[in-house]
Amino acid sequence: MKYLKTIAILIMIVGFPAGSWLFLQHGLEWRKVKRDQLVPKTHLMNELDWSPEEQMQLKELFYYKTTLLLCKDASVQSEVVTDQFKDAFTFQVKTPSDLPSSFTEKLDIKRHQYMIIDTGMVVRQLYPDDTEATISRLVEDLALIVPQRKERDIKVRGKE
Repeated sequence: MKYLKTIAILIMIVGFPAGSWLFLQHGLEWRKVKRDQLVPKTHLMNELDWSPEEQMQLKELFYYKTTLLLCKDASVQSEVVTDQFKDAFTFQVKTPSDLPSSFTEKLDIKRHQYMIIDTGMVVRQLYPDDTEATISRLVEDLALIVPQRKERDIKVRGKE
């Protein structure tokens, strides 16, 4: 019985923190790999030629919003993704019918199925098809890109 207590205490003191560290280290490595995959592809404002009116429309549509652009017809899988992120902070879904025709030509969306545009109007990732592997990658990338609403650090009594 004495040895059993000693082993249990050692597991709690050494085993749990070591296991937790290993688990968190794996998550950190995953985030680093994903961050490297999501390098900016195109900055919408700086790298494409827009008229002043188009620039204003572009800012209204994409500035400070994380956008999932459905480049082709919505499928069941894309509806699952939009349902999962619909309440996320700054998240929106756009289709080519929501955009002016000049935008669809300049963005060249006919070659892709999905496009992620972050809050700084930068195209982060393009997805060519609608396979299950692509959808799971899309969900992972959106989970990393969509900003989280910062909660207040100090809670004032009576204002909760």
